[in-house]
Amino acid sequence: MDDPQQPQIIAPPAPPPVTGRAPVPHRAPVGLVVSCILLGVLAAWGWTERRNRLDWAERFRLFKLEQTWTLSRRAELADFVAQPATRLLHLAGQDEARGLIAAIAWNPDLREGSLFFGPLPPLANQQTYQIWAVVPDQPQASAASGGTFGPSPDAGVFTFHLGRAGPPPDRFLITAEPPGGADHPGAKILFKGENL
Repeated sequence: MDDPQQPQIIAPPAPPPVTGRAPVPHRAPVGLVVSCILLGVLAAWGWTERRNRLDWAERFRLFKLEQTWTLSRRAELADFVAQPATRLLHLAGQDEARGLIAAIAWNPDLREGSLFFGPLPPLANQQTYQIWAVVPDQPQASAASGGTFGPSPDAGVFTFHLGRAGPPPDRFLITAEPPGGADHPGAKILFKGENL
């Protein structure tokens, strides 16, 4: 009989029988894989949505600034036109500008004007529009330039200043000039203003 005081030796378990098949690797549960994929898709969507919202917020901020500037500019123009010395002058379209709309609000005290125009088509050979102030009893070639402006698909306003020196003009012209403008009016008159 066995002695109760002697330790018993237990034999290790027998190895599993070899069946000739390779061991099967552990696979993640399908639910876990699908959950990870869905989480990745949602994270990517959330990041894109956040970036788009930031883009739209920036666009809205810029739009708001532009609207504020536009309203401010309109208020300035309204104040300018409402001044007692300011006169409104119609400019008649000539030749290819016939039917186009243009008018000038001119203040002789400030020697400043604002040209209001409807859509202006592009000119041939990339020419530009140039406004001129014609002084009475002087040749048209000595007219003072009010500046150049380009074509516009929309209505617009062009503000110009003639400076403090010089006699007051009695009418305005808009001509087609080479890019960058000219020193004196060319032969192609597009708009002719009424006399002051």
